[in-house]
Amino acid sequence: MFLLNTYITQGKYSNKDVYSVEERWELDTIFYTSLTLFSKLSFSTLYHSYWWKDTGYRTDYDFEKRSINYEGDVNDSSFETNCAEGQASVKGYEYNHYSDLLIFPILPYRLHRTFLIKFNDPGYGKSQVLEYTVAGTENIKTCSGKLLRCWIIEHKPISGFNDYQKFWISADTGEVLRQLDYLGSMYRYRVKLMIHPW
Repeated sequence: MFLLNTYITQGKYSNKDVYSVEERWELDTIFYTSLTLFSKLSFSTLYHSYWWKDTGYRTDYDFEKRSINYEGDVNDSSFETNCAEGQASVKGYEYNHYSDLLIFPILPYRLHRTFLIKFNDPGYGKSQVLEYTVAGTENIKTCSGKLLRCWIIEHKPISGFNDYQKFWISADTGEVLRQLDYLGSMYRYRVKLMIHPW
């Protein structure tokens, strides 16, 4: 098991009002970090940076300047791959996967409604239009025992794969309270700390 800490704050970047989303993934030590800055006006990505412990270098994407920079030692093959994938990432206007906690709370939920959202994962190639369908509602429990009514939205990738994602969205506040991913025979959970794990 590992611990994901997500911090969402507000601030300024290039004289623009932004939301900042910072992630830290920990096992026995921190093995992955990322920082993403989104325009408060449009939720478009202005800047994204990430670091993997295994590679030892940091990659920075400036979406306004359409540039990529590296800090640390990068071998030639990684550099070539990152450049090609990175250039595909910074083209066009899309949201990215790190903005889901900002975008899901403002969607107009209704049973069986499907949202088409063009997401990208910076550094991992072209964007994709993904489907998120409102599959139903469910009450989940806080650690104090209070029941919260949630919308359940589901995402299923290309047909033929068994992978899927489920999100529990508070019907009152729009917050993402719980997430379940099934990816290549592995389960991954994301839970707001006030919520009972399962």
